[in-house]
Amino acid sequence: QLLSDLAAFGQTEEVTEGFSVLTACVNELASSTDHIQQKASQTLTSGYLFWSSTGNLEPQKNEEALVFKLDGPDCVVTSASVWFYKATHFPGAPVFAPLALKVEVGPEPDLYSWESEWMDVRFSDGRQDFPIAPLLAVGGFMKLRFRGSRSLQYTDCRFYTCVRQVRAYGIPLSEDKLKAREKGEYRERDKKSSSSSTSSSSSSTSRAKRELQTRRLESLRTTVRKVAAARREKAEIAFASRRSLQ
Repeated sequence: QLLSDLAAFGQTEEVTEGFSVLTACVNELASSTDHIQQKASQTLTSGYLFWSSTGNLEPQKNEEALVFKLDGPDCVVTSASVWFYKATHFPGAPVFAPLALKVEVGPEPDLYSWESEWMDVRFSDGRQDFPIAPLLAVGGFMKLRFRGSRSLQYTDCRFYTCVRQVRAYGIPLSEDKLKAREKGEYRERDKKSSSSSTSSSSSSTSRAKRELQTRRLESLRTTVRKVAAARREKAEIAFASRRSLQ
């Protein structure tokens, strides 16, 4: 329901597709890296660069992970998109995609309060979308976990996972981000309003609608933060319990 309410504020495009909420990839938290030129931050570019795991001899047991910083400490993530690397210079042009993927979102790079189920990955280098909405995933970091490997690198007979590009979509709820978005959105609306009518009543209606929307969005933001705080507390308890058993 919270995501539906957020979408009602004219943010439907951002919820489903067009608003990227990734700001950085934490290179040092990648599970492994095969070469310095194949570091995890390459996945935020749109060229032919890519991240590669180290090689593995047991493809079914292999697990890798990448950690990304989101656009604010309380960012709602609604979907993730991943492009895997296709080695066209290798015989057969193998795609180094895993068997399955899981998305985790949380307040810290080592603490995650929400996780998806394992989702199947296609053997393709094209865009693959992994939806999260209508479930509510909120935090400042996102981890992508990869399970299993498909393709063998013939030069060393090892299996790899290689990611060319990652995008995540959603809604940043920090106050400065909301204000920036509101200014841009309302500026466009005011332009349309002034071009069709310059009456004072139209301007007054626009201001009233803007004020109402701001109050309702602030209320939604407060609710989302309460949910996130409760999940964080639960995750911290679980984390402390696991450490005590080690």
